[in-house]
Amino acid sequence: MHNFKKILPRVAVLLAFVFLLEAGIRFLYEPYTQYSIYARQEYQSMKEDVDTLFCGTSKTYSGYDPAVYDSTTGAVSFNLGTGSQPLVTTKELLEDAFRVSPIKTVYLEVSLSTLQRGRNDSARIGASDRFVTLFGKLSSIFHETSSGVQIRKLLYSTRVTDYFDFSAVAANVSYKLSAESGQAPVMPDKEPQYLGRGFLNNDNVYSGKRYTDTNITIHSWKPHIHTQENKALLDEIITLCQEKGVEIILVSPPLPEVLLSHAGDMNNMHATYQAIADSHGIPFYDMNFYTEKNTVFNRELFRDIVHLNQNGAEIYTGLIAEIHESGDAYPTYFTEEYMGEVAEPAA
Repeated sequence: MHNFKKILPRVAVLLAFVFLLEAGIRFLYEPYTQYSIYARQEYQSMKEDVDTLFCGTSKTYSGYDPAVYDSTTGAVSFNLGTGSQPLVTTKELLEDAFRVSPIKTVYLEVSLSTLQRGRNDSARIGASDRFVTLFGKLSSIFHETSSGVQIRKLLYSTRVTDYFDFSAVAANVSYKLSAESGQAPVMPDKEPQYLGRGFLNNDNVYSGKRYTDTNITIHSWKPHIHTQENKALLDEIITLCQEKGVEIILVSPPLPEVLLSHAGDMNNMHATYQAIADSHGIPFYDMNFYTEKNTVFNRELFRDIVHLNQNGAEIYTGLIAEIHESGDAYPTYFTEEYMGEVAEPAA
């Protein structure tokens, strides 16, 4: 016991030193342009009022403008989308939000890669900065299956790639000590701009170029490689929401025809997610089966081959709000068969 009393203060001092060191390194090296800084701060400031969440990948954080949704529904919504967000991270972010916010409705993105997406180390590490509570972050670290990812989630210092980039340090310190430090900086043209409540986008217009066949291939429906882990996680997320009394809606966001015409059997994808929705008794909004999809969501509403631009997000969010407000009449907005070109399933 005597030795323990001697060791305990030393451990406390060591932990305090590590905490201060990590805080200092984050202050110096975390880019002031990182939108997660502002999204986390904003959520923290309004956590007691948020009642609606949008969850998913970059198609989500580029697709939903909470201000537009709230103006139609009267909700207080927030966008929890993060780059390449795996379902395991979606579940953790929702559990964290449920601890502090009176959530009533969750929109969950399900798309071409949802059931085949891997855990993606960088996506999980990046999303770890979006947790609102310390418990949520520590829980995510504790349940992490990769020790390398655990360390990088816990210690920001392990994520710094160039400690001698002093120009970046100077820019970070200058902005973070300025009067504008609480607001996301204005980004250069063609860079996505943080527009509030987790919404990140710009007004670029997609040129229509395919880029490469690889770019097309990674956004394709491959029913034969769906993982049991992802299927189980999707069920767990839906069940979690239902047990909390939270309405959950599956949404497949609209994509441009140049991608969809090479994306595999869209009818099969639709049927797969519809079956999951039906098994839980929840709605599924497949926006690629929206009756006016090819008319409304033309190339002008996308900023690249995958993401809506700011104008597209405004139209899309308004439509989602309208569909939700229609209640049980929502199926009238959708067709039963895909109306675009149906390609052979991707190999």
